[in-house]
Amino acid sequence: MNQKKNQITVCICTFKRPKLLSSLLEKLQHQDTDNLFTYSIVIVDNDAEKSATNVVRGFKKNSSINIDYFNVPEKSFSLARNTAIKNAAGNYVALIDDDETPVSDWLINHYRTIKKYDTVAVLGPVVPDFEIKPPKWIVKGKLSNRKRFPTGTYLDIINTRTGNVLLKKDIFDDESNYFDLSFGNLGGEDVDFFNRLKNKNYKFVWCDEAIAYEFVPRERLSRSYFLKRAYVRGYVSYHVQKKEMTTFKKMKILIKSVTAILIYSLLLPGLLIFGFHHFMKYLIKLIDHLSRTLALLEITKIKKRNF
Repeated sequence: MNQKKNQITVCICTFKRPKLLSSLLEKLQHQDTDNLFTYSIVIVDNDAEKSATNVVRGFKKNSSINIDYFNVPEKSFSLARNTAIKNAAGNYVALIDDDETPVSDWLINHYRTIKKYDTVAVLGPVVPDFEIKPPKWIVKGKLSNRKRFPTGTYLDIINTRTGNVLLKKDIFDDESNYFDLSFGNLGGEDVDFFNRLKNKNYKFVWCDEAIAYEFVPRERLSRSYFLKRAYVRGYVSYHVQKKEMTTFKKMKILIKSVTAILIYSLLLPGLLIFGFHHFMKYLIKLIDHLSRTLALLEITKIKKRNF
């Protein structure tokens, strides 16, 4: 049997999070494989000061799993991801963020699903792991929760991202499938990535058992964080689709967003009566549409994410 056909490379991009990286690497030492595949790890440190060096060195000394380390001093989400994938030895690549920790059967559930459905990508749930007890409005509004689906569900673009995903490595034989460097400092490179794959008729499947827990620090539990994130998300969502937009489609998006802004603006004062979580949920939607509108009209331009 050709071992390479059953090899997964776990790709991790990290930036100034040595403690979280250590927690992730500890969990990756104990992944179930049922002898169906082997796996290795590639770490790309996107910090010019190489803050991950000591953590990686410590794990490499004692780990039975092969770990390769690379430093990319230029700050860029896309460049870091591309570097990890280009140095992946397996014919599958698993992408996981440095603030996530997987369950012990994370990889094997991904692997079994991608083999069963013969798809190019399998995504799993990312469950919040709060540093402190979150405010009630976040919990009631489910603002940190992401949608989950039955295993085998085919996904639309809105439910794709790279925080917990297994990909077939051979899709990168086509150089155009790598992450777009123009999204490097802004984020949204994952949305653009899956959007381009969708346009090539690739399919994506959900595996609800391939769970990863995301550490949510206290600074992400504020109103300002959610509003800043919505503002960037609205901007990015427009620019991901901008290349393929006709004038008619632009007008359709503009009318939809302006209508939503007007409706949400009228509803917001009354929503406070039903609870602050309802108010925040629709304020976030309003900011999302406002940002998309400003981007479409070329009134604003965001070059990098500042949170």
